[in-house]
Amino acid sequence: MSTITKIGQAHDLSADEAKRGYPVHFRAVVTYYDPRNDGKHASLFLHDSTGSIFALFPANWHWTGATPHAGSLVDVVGVTAPGDYAALITQTQMEVIGESSQKLVAKPVSFTHLATGIEDAQYVEIEGVVHSITQSGHRITLNVAMADGMIGAVSVNDPNADYRDLVDSTVLIQGSIGTLFNDSRQMVGAHLMFPNLYSVKIEERSPSNPFSLPLRSIVSLSRYTPTGTLPHRVHVRGRVTLQWPGTMICIQDDTSGVCAKTIDRTRIELGEIADVTGFVLSGGYRPMLVDSVFRTLGGSESPEAQQVTPAEALQGHHDSVLIQIEGQLTGRDLTASQPTLLLSSHGEIFPVLLPKNQNNDSLSNIRIGSTLRIIGVCSVVLDAEEMVTGSGSAVTKSFHILTRSSKDVIVLKSASWWTPERTLLGFAGAVVIAGAVFVWVVVLRRRVRQQTKVIRESEERFRHMALHDGLTGLPTRHILQERLYLAPHKVRRFNTGIALLMLDLDDFKGVNDTYGHDAGDETLRVMARRIKESIRSTDLVARMGGDEFVVLLDDFVEPGHAEVVAEKIVSALSLPIPLGEHSVSLSVSVGVCEIFDHNLNVETLLKQVDMAMYEAKANGRNRFHVFNSEMAAATIARKRMKEDLSRALEEHELELYYQPLFSAQEPTLTGFEALLRWRSKSAGFVMPSEFIPLAEETGLIVAIGEWVIREACRQVGHLERQLGREFEISINLSPRQLLHDKLPQVIQEALEENCRRPSSLKMEITENILMTDSKLNQAAILRIRDLGVRIAIDDFGIGFSSLSYISRFPVDWIKIDKSFISDCANDPASLAVVRAIIAMAHSLGIHVTAEGVETSDQLSIVTNEDCDAIQGYYYSRPVPFSDLPRWIKSLAEPLENRCVEVAIPLSSLVQEH
Repeated sequence: MSTITKIGQAHDLSADEAKRGYPVHFRAVVTYYDPRNDGKHASLFLHDSTGSIFALFPANWHWTGATPHAGSLVDVVGVTAPGDYAALITQTQMEVIGESSQKLVAKPVSFTHLATGIEDAQYVEIEGVVHSITQSGHRITLNVAMADGMIGAVSVNDPNADYRDLVDSTVLIQGSIGTLFNDSRQMVGAHLMFPNLYSVKIEERSPSNPFSLPLRSIVSLSRYTPTGTLPHRVHVRGRVTLQWPGTMICIQDDTSGVCAKTIDRTRIELGEIADVTGFVLSGGYRPMLVDSVFRTLGGSESPEAQQVTPAEALQGHHDSVLIQIEGQLTGRDLTASQPTLLLSSHGEIFPVLLPKNQNNDSLSNIRIGSTLRIIGVCSVVLDAEEMVTGSGSAVTKSFHILTRSSKDVIVLKSASWWTPERTLLGFAGAVVIAGAVFVWVVVLRRRVRQQTKVIRESEERFRHMALHDGLTGLPTRHILQERLYLAPHKVRRFNTGIALLMLDLDDFKGVNDTYGHDAGDETLRVMARRIKESIRSTDLVARMGGDEFVVLLDDFVEPGHAEVVAEKIVSALSLPIPLGEHSVSLSVSVGVCEIFDHNLNVETLLKQVDMAMYEAKANGRNRFHVFNSEMAAATIARKRMKEDLSRALEEHELELYYQPLFSAQEPTLTGFEALLRWRSKSAGFVMPSEFIPLAEETGLIVAIGEWVIREACRQVGHLERQLGREFEISINLSPRQLLHDKLPQVIQEALEENCRRPSSLKMEITENILMTDSKLNQAAILRIRDLGVRIAIDDFGIGFSSLSYISRFPVDWIKIDKSFISDCANDPASLAVVRAIIAMAHSLGIHVTAEGVETSDQLSIVTNEDCDAIQGYYYSRPVPFSDLPRWIKSLAEPLENRCVEVAIPLSSLVQEH
């Protein structure tokens, strides 16, 4: 890929283009840097003459040279990534060169323009009035009212700076736009990231005393003026009609009333004269004030509440004014955020809101239907839809009353408990009870007979549910145990044989993980039906739990009968199972134990058939195995190895060896293939051919595979830093690991933690994976390929791959199986296969590695055939990590002087299992 050298070109990449990980290298000016953005990454914005971009950088980085700040000229290297909204830079490496001599030019923008998202990460300038200042953690936010909307301007808090003078000042702020987004990469807003107060220019400073502003009458607020300006504070004065400390204060002068939102909790008496300053906010019938402050001027003349009707309140003239209104209590709104009564009067229903955190217990005793008098501030709600289609006048929709305390609720007339409605309900209840008694007497005998029948049917149903599996309908282990208890008596009485077949579905967990549990349930139902169809009606099949079944065969006299049944079951269960748009092919491992001994022991029989089943799994699955006396010791050893393997990661018993990879034409060392080894504390060195199948069977291969990826990237990264050069890493993937959802995340984290280029990592799969459910595997491989990681097909040529399968997958490398390489010098057929594979791969743009090169003749052949890379004992056997530096230094010595440990490649073992 070509290197991007302009910020504008990198920022304008689409998400799909950015995913490709284009390398970037440019010089830029830092416009914003917050080293503690979210605890994991710093917030870093960069700018050059073509535009701006956000760069992902580790938080609290320990700088060896100068620390960057706004205005620093830096040299940046990294790769592109899609980001959560627009393209950004990741794997960032940065060096501070010095102070930039370039004068940054900020683009003036409006709030409406910012809402389009087109200015993401760009260096812009906004103009507005600061309404309020909030601090959260180490950040400070200026809430700025622009001409067409509100925006937050965010900066790192300077403890030595005084931000209070900015409130109500007209300012110009220069900074970088940070886009706000949701988890679907959709824009939900924006804020401005400015570096410090030097980026804030005060055009019009606010008065030092907000109460020195000219007094205005309340009714003049939000009226037309021919000189439109940005929204500054206003100063009004009036008598207090309501106060909810820390939330709201309402005042009233001779012209009208207004309510102001405030966080000031200073208490003020009702009727006192108060000065209030704040910013006008339209939206109700009358405007209100926000971000307000107030002071008291004394006086205690209580304002008079005007008596109004609901119809008069709806006209809007009494909005924000203290009123008195009467109505009948119809209920309480239990869903409201504060205590709320619902009143009705003259066909109108209106809520009455009481202040929070006050004792309102006395109101809970007021009966529904009581007549109340309410004193409070009227708040009118507009009908926005009607106003849009109307003539331009305000259209009211409803109103509610804000009370000062529970004392503003006066009971004029308490509702009587005995009402006509309750009388009617009482009479209706008496009639219903009399009718119910009569009906009960008439049908009592019939109901007793019906209930007796239902009880008997329920007992039978519950007994069936207790003894049969709810999913498959098969008998459970309880019925199996009853039949096994009677089996010895039948054997002795009729002189017949008995057999047990224990069935375990192979890799059933993969069905649940890939298709979901509903598909897993349907698979179990189909398997249960096929098992029943494979045995006699007199035989028994029981589900023991999970994906395990047991078949009991009795009343047979011919030895070998159980083996015939087992073979029939294995064939029936291997047929594909349709699951919607997909089909699943599973196999089964069957243990068989046949006994004609009259001294039959049921417990021994169960243990023996269990051993036989595990032997079938160990021998490759999709088969049955008959118990013999030699299995007991092998089964015990296998279980012990499983237990040891489950602790191998925690006990640090696993280690990695590295098989060197060489360029064919140079030849030079280009990288290593990571191979897994297990040195058990109890069993010593365990061959991969023994523990890899166990890891696959138990699912431990996923955790082990994750460890291999992270450890290989860490160790080779350490080696690279030690030697000052870069190597490629090849890592094998098992089929189960490939389909694991978190595999791409694990790979990406390993790359980022060790600052590796994705293209330096190669994931190897066997060609058999291409043939098994290619749609799922293709999707999994594409997710890995999208990270920039390369894909190789290991042991190519021994499976059943065709050109059609190879061309469907994004394959970068093919590794010719060593069986062809070892024979190519003596066998013309093997040489022809090698030539065909190399020619086919190169025609598709795929590189080729020759595995297992051990002689100079083999090396000469694959080199002459234009093979791209060499791997084999001719150059080196697998080397432990601790010996790699010494081995690399020995490359200058003759081959016969190099000494490394013999090891078996994990790739061949994974393929065999």
